[in-house]
Amino acid sequence: MRAIKSDVVENLLTEELTVTAIAARHHVTPRYIHKLFEGEGITYSEFVLDQRLARAHRMLTDPRLTDRTIGSLAYDVRFGDLSYFNRAFRRQYHAAPSEVRSRVDLKLHQRREQAEARRHFFAVHELHGETSRAYWRVVSD
Repeated sequence: MRAIKSDVVENLLTEELTVTAIAARHHVTPRYIHKLFEGEGITYSEFVLDQRLARAHRMLTDPRLTDRTIGSLAYDVRFGDLSYFNRAFRRQYHAAPSEVRSRVDLKLHQRREQAEARRHFFAVHELHGETSRAYWRVVSD
């Protein structure tokens, strides 16, 4: 089962994700794959959906991807219908993709403000020759 799940995750973004394709790669029948997942209380489709949603969540919270639209990220993880993606995401994470993205944007904004405040703090103290004392005061607080 571990090998099958790994195969799904590795091929999450490809068209080689059908039960038939996975079964053929592992030399078992599609029905056997379904039985394995049933034994864990989940269907094959639910597992694939969970993996796609998890990938989308990681992408939405990645600060390097904030320039990408939610729709393009959803499409990248093979959701063809944005409305379905939004519903499934909200059901899984109890928040809309836009809410998750907004939290990331807010954190980035706060980090930038903090960095700017530190630069300003050190610039002011450097002018007065107090850099080392000011630095240790900030670090020790």
